[in-house]
Amino acid sequence: MKKLLAVGLALLLLVLMLPMTAAAEGVDVDVKISTEADFRTALEKLTGLDSRVTVRLVDDITISGESLSVSQGTLTILGQGHTLCSSFHAILSGSGNAVVNLGAADGSDTLTLTSTDETSCVVGMGGESVLNMYRGVTVKDSSAASQAGGIQLAGSAVFNMYGGMIDNCENTIFSAAGGVVVDESAAFYMRGGAIRGCSGYFGGGVVVQNGTFVMEDGEISGCTTTSANIGGGGVLVLGGANFTMKGGTITGNTTEGWGGGIFAYSGNVTVADGVALYNNTAKKEGDDLYNVGANITLGKTADGLVLSSCGHTIDGWYYDRINDQGATRWNCDEAVAGHADAYDKTGELNSAECGLKAAHGELKSGGPVIIIVPDDTTDPTTTTEKPANPATGANDFVGAAAALAVVSLLGMAVASRKK
Repeated sequence: MKKLLAVGLALLLLVLMLPMTAAAEGVDVDVKISTEADFRTALEKLTGLDSRVTVRLVDDITISGESLSVSQGTLTILGQGHTLCSSFHAILSGSGNAVVNLGAADGSDTLTLTSTDETSCVVGMGGESVLNMYRGVTVKDSSAASQAGGIQLAGSAVFNMYGGMIDNCENTIFSAAGGVVVDESAAFYMRGGAIRGCSGYFGGGVVVQNGTFVMEDGEISGCTTTSANIGGGGVLVLGGANFTMKGGTITGNTTEGWGGGIFAYSGNVTVADGVALYNNTAKKEGDDLYNVGANITLGKTADGLVLSSCGHTIDGWYYDRINDQGATRWNCDEAVAGHADAYDKTGELNSAECGLKAAHGELKSGGPVIIIVPDDTTDPTTTTEKPANPATGANDFVGAAAALAVVSLLGMAVASRKK
């Protein structure tokens, strides 16, 4: 009898505890913070998958200790016009199934994230975490060594950039891109906003290695690759990566090497009809795109684009590479037969090594330039893909690519490493 009574009491206690556990996991906290200590206290409320914490900055805050770590629940950071800065590692490190929202979904908030630390990214996401960035948020003025200066993605993390800006972020050594690095099985969906003025030895704006980058809208501009041994001022594609440009603009990017706009070293690259990939500059070859063995499908150039170097209207893709016969690269002043061969594989899968530029053919007696109008049956800015977490739902280039692969294994380890 006593044994049965004990079992009954134990079951009763378990039943009584279930609502308490659910309440704890479903906690919803909205708090104003003004110090690092306030922030860390707020994070303690993220006690389960369903827990939600919103922090509202009422002052500028500097994180001087270890990175703020989020491994479960949903964290929303609202700046209310203030700045969150790190003087030691990354500001924020996401892992597990955490969801982090930077700014307000309706774009009504203003938040700035920056760093005076010179070793780590501003935000690093790993595991199966999700990072959402909205209009009004700026990640800027950061330098890093073995990571991106801005956002570092690893594992199966997902970064949805709906708006905002990643500006003046740099990688300072033989390592990675300045703006965003997409490593391992991570995915970056750029649906708006801008990546500007970022620089790195490998890629300026974005490096995608073995992961996925889908650009649906937004802008990558004014970024640069400092290495003369590779390229990709705007986007660098390595390994088994997948890059799809459905919309948006890649312009005004530069490289000391090949591919001012896009450099593709293996992987898969698709550029849709009518997107704005133009006016980029490569010191060696391929101002807008350079391919070394990747599977590339290139759409038609957009209507109405103008070359900044000569003021003429772009009418298609042209080879921009020194060939075996010694032909010069595309040049507006020498746009004659032999110097402006049109690229004739638009819309076809092509893995041949080539350098390309969005340009125009020979101008005859000042006559009009023929403009290729993109097929308007498909809107390149629309997509049916959901921002779901995928876990739930030329020998000159070889050494450089291998070096990046090795460095990428560091992942987000820097975020937990002390100086």
